[in-house]
Amino acid sequence: MTRWMSFYVDRVTGTPFRGREFQAFPKVKLEERSKQEKIVWLEPDADKQDIEPREFLTSLTEEDEQIIGVDPSHERLSELYALVTVRNGKIEGLPTRAPQALTQAILAAADSVTRQRTTEPGNAAVSHVFKVATESREPHIISAVFSQDDVILGGDAHRDVLHMAIRKARTRLIIHSTFVAEDKLGAMLPILKDAALRGVRIDLLWGQADNTEEFKKTQDLMRRTREQIVAAGLDGTIHIHLFSTHSHAKLIVADDLTGGMFSAIVGSCNWLSSGFNSFDASIRSRDPQIVSDVLQTLAKLSRGSDGHWVSLTADFAHLSVTVGKQHKPTGMKVRAALVLGAEHGHFVREARDSAKSRIFVTSHRLSEVGNRAIVLPAVAAAQAQRGIMPRLYFNRTSGTMTPSAASDLVVTAGKGKVLLRPVHDPTLHAKILAWDDDSVVITSHNWLSADSSPNQPLQEVGLFISGGRAADLVIQTFDHQHIS
Repeated sequence: MTRWMSFYVDRVTGTPFRGREFQAFPKVKLEERSKQEKIVWLEPDADKQDIEPREFLTSLTEEDEQIIGVDPSHERLSELYALVTVRNGKIEGLPTRAPQALTQAILAAADSVTRQRTTEPGNAAVSHVFKVATESREPHIISAVFSQDDVILGGDAHRDVLHMAIRKARTRLIIHSTFVAEDKLGAMLPILKDAALRGVRIDLLWGQADNTEEFKKTQDLMRRTREQIVAAGLDGTIHIHLFSTHSHAKLIVADDLTGGMFSAIVGSCNWLSSGFNSFDASIRSRDPQIVSDVLQTLAKLSRGSDGHWVSLTADFAHLSVTVGKQHKPTGMKVRAALVLGAEHGHFVREARDSAKSRIFVTSHRLSEVGNRAIVLPAVAAAQAQRGIMPRLYFNRTSGTMTPSAASDLVVTAGKGKVLLRPVHDPTLHAKILAWDDDSVVITSHNWLSADSSPNQPLQEVGLFISGGRAADLVIQTFDHQHIS
């Protein structure tokens, strides 16, 4: 059944609601009422104006309903205001499923007026604007399935896992790579075409955006590749996207011929440009919640710069909801979370404060930014006299740093010491933060040269695992390969 569905998005917490759950008014009407009534205006949070695709779809459906498609529209959303009443600490007119954060914001706004003394004579109405304090976002940690076989380290391992994902995909294959190289993409096309011929829908996305000239070259390459796909009659199954997501993330999502379950791979490998001769690190998750979170991220990345949905957004959002409902596979359970943007800083602080035996970091680049982002926290951990000398590895320097950091450098502050070591053979491209035996974050984020901004939450994507001696596996593999 095709039907229109009206909705509201609360811009205090970013929560979507069905159209019937609120009575909303244009601002001008409430401004007239404010002359007679005491009204508090909750100021919108600029970070909460985007619609979260997965939450949006699930909030609009009943238990026996499923959205199978969304028609994109060029119409702009209207800005309206919902009016609720607070009497004796009770809120009237707010849906029962409203998040606690919204309830607390409304009560705090009402309380701010109750406590405020006014010099206005009589019973004159007074309106106030209430600014809601934005809470720092922390990763949502869940219990997820994990196996040490899910850790992918080294160039050969990444080539093998990419080819396996393409050859074993049953219905879907999504690849997001920051960069695209013509020779590497050309070499991959034959096996992509084989997958398409057996009915696999393939989406290739990229995030190159920093260099205008390189951006144009990548877009031209993708356009020429799309023409090849059209000429082969496979444009209905292989979708070459011409827009840049402006993200540094490196992601694969695919299902599997053998079991039909979806998995996601997150890490440092540029799947569409790598020659697989560098030391990269990625991690695969078969947990439905993690895979659903990755698809949710891809849905948000697919939107245009104005935040409007396209058909791909709806497709990824729908797939995110579907995958999230799959049963968890059996296996060892660990603490896990998808790590986005500034959330990486949360784990730097956790490693600094909780590491008992070791801290280990690898990064493609080293710059002045890494000094405050990683080196100083590592020194703080070493100074805590827990017997830790953090080891930080990088491939090359950037920014105003000179290439003089070509040999071991020991950073000393008080009793704390941190080892900084360049790695060139093979080229170090992995982005890893690991501490003790269990905890590791494998990501696209260059720990020693980048500082993720809260304003770009999708710029970097990583995966946190704590359990199953995941960190020990990563560190031992690195050391065993005698990278120096």
